[in-house]
Amino acid sequence: MAQCNNNLGRSRCDYPPAFVLVNKFDSSSIDLSLKFRVSHFDIGLDVKSDLVRMIEILFKEHGIEIPFLRQDVHIR
Repeated sequence: MAQCNNNLGRSRCDYPPAFVLVNKFDSSSIDLSLKFRVSHFDIGLDVKSDLVRMIEILFKEHGIEIPFLRQDVHIR
């Protein structure tokens, strides 16, 4: 995720650099939060979208899969 922060460039993100917080270990996941600052609030959603896309690409490159909760529904 630090690599994503470096890819955004100084013009879009302010210091301190983005960082990750581990919120909790769940039964089938690790819940994380990504915290970052931007140079102006108007670009906040664009930067967030770019970060999410970069994280998805990096996860795929490193073979990291996002688990999806599966539930079976039985109808009687």
